[in-house]
Amino acid sequence: MPHPSLDQPQRLTHLAPQAISEEVLLEKYSKGNERTILEVNQRVARALAAAELPEQQKLWEARFLQALQSGFLPAGRIQSAAGTNLAATLINCFVQPVGDSIAHVEDGHPGIYTALTEAAETMRRGGGVGYDFSRIRPRGAWVGSTQSSASGPVSYMRVFDRSCETVESAGARRGAQMGVLRCDHPDIEEFIHAKDTGDLKNFNISVGITDAFMQAVQQDGPFSLVHRAEPGSAQKEAGAYQAKDGPGWVYRTLPARELWDQIMRSTYDHAEPGVLFLDHINRDNNLAYCETIASTNPCVVADTWVMTTEGARQVKTLVNRPFVAVVNGKAYATESQGFFATGTKPVLHLRTQEGFELRLTGDHPVRRVTKKSRYTLESEWVATNELKPADEILLHDHRALAGWDGAQTEAEGFLMGLLIGDGTLKSDKAVISVWAPELKVVNGDTYPAAHGATALMQAAQAAALTLPHRSDFAGFQRPIVSRGEARMASAPLRDLALMLGATPGNKTITPAMEAASSDFYRGLLRGLIDADGSVQGTQEKGVSVRLTQSDEALLKAAQRMLLRLGIVA
Repeated sequence: MPHPSLDQPQRLTHLAPQAISEEVLLEKYSKGNERTILEVNQRVARALAAAELPEQQKLWEARFLQALQSGFLPAGRIQSAAGTNLAATLINCFVQPVGDSIAHVEDGHPGIYTALTEAAETMRRGGGVGYDFSRIRPRGAWVGSTQSSASGPVSYMRVFDRSCETVESAGARRGAQMGVLRCDHPDIEEFIHAKDTGDLKNFNISVGITDAFMQAVQQDGPFSLVHRAEPGSAQKEAGAYQAKDGPGWVYRTLPARELWDQIMRSTYDHAEPGVLFLDHINRDNNLAYCETIASTNPCVVADTWVMTTEGARQVKTLVNRPFVAVVNGKAYATESQGFFATGTKPVLHLRTQEGFELRLTGDHPVRRVTKKSRYTLESEWVATNELKPADEILLHDHRALAGWDGAQTEAEGFLMGLLIGDGTLKSDKAVISVWAPELKVVNGDTYPAAHGATALMQAAQAAALTLPHRSDFAGFQRPIVSRGEARMASAPLRDLALMLGATPGNKTITPAMEAASSDFYRGLLRGLIDADGSVQGTQEKGVSVRLTQSDEALLKAAQRMLLRLGIVA
């Protein structure tokens, strides 16, 4: 016989409320004079609809109310705070970064007591907070600034624990905290056994597990506990040493199964710690091609350039807008509403020897080269603050990207390149100049046909004719023989330059030009190099094309544009 719920699924939407359910819901979430679930749902629906356009709020309030009455249950923070004057968050869970400093920001992570203050404010407003304490140096490690020994992450967790208890006592909602420590932290055993004596009552705790640790467990091998902080004298006397195969110090080594056994026994006794399989989490992350999941959101600044299938775009233009990113010449559609603002954070300035630059938070992952030969290239994702001088990082390889559509043509780009390189932008016109010593010795109105200046002038004049000039436009005028200069004036070219963000006295590569089509890119770079470039070297020793400019920002923009075309400069 068919199951009745499968035979008549519509009955599920009319499940009668149970008396105990109504009692619990009203006890936890009713406000003021609310006496029924309907009144609670009406408040929540009205608050949710308030985010819509004024003329659509009634419509959405009715739709939200229908969903709530049919069994849809929002998160507890929404039920409790939506539509009230409480200074409360409508988000249940947060992650608070914690650095290895008392108060100062270090590598993008706030100091311990700064993190404590921020976490207390989050909990005061009803949010739960998770922390990764792995950056805090181990118990007994050397603290150079105070010439003393560190007390370790578990001691600071006790401070967070008491703070949570105090904040909890001031409100109606129990404080919620999750503490994480990596399995390779030197204080991991103290962390595992913290609950043995009733410590950390206001924490759930989990050990961050790596693939390397699990492999050592399976193979019954040794496992090293490491940290970047220098050990104190006691640890050095006990055999601590600098790691040979990576950064940091090896504090001690123990059998991996022994550590795993401690985790399992503690879990049996206290139902804690849990485990977080960090490497497995990142393998399952469907954005793993461009990010590594960590305890904070990696961020870049708003003026950072991102390559998309529509061309180069700055982050600030992609906020709350889905787009298709281009990574190494391949297109990947975003799974969300684009970038989102995360507030003000400390940022690092990453600069390569070749001049490529990026500003980003210390936890933002970049691709570091680990092994390179004539035939192979291996790399790994690392946080920016883990990079060291002389490290090599991977740039995008867009050679497979054939091009992209967009505004402006190759001819317009060529004219803008010539104007930026050797032209003049005035309020009434733009003037392109072509310079060649041979122009000084021209007889009459004729130019030497084989000379490069002639070909350049012909190409520039042909490009100018694509603009809406008057019928009497004459192109290049008689050269100024004394200076070896030929000029072409154009009002439509002035209009194009102004539209693209250039101004008299500031003719440079603008954001609008960087956001243009690949055809425009090719034209602009061709014109700029024709005007200000040169070919250096010999076929025997090597040839290079060089672009010389006094405007460093202009050169950086040209370098970015070349890279998007698959050319590393």
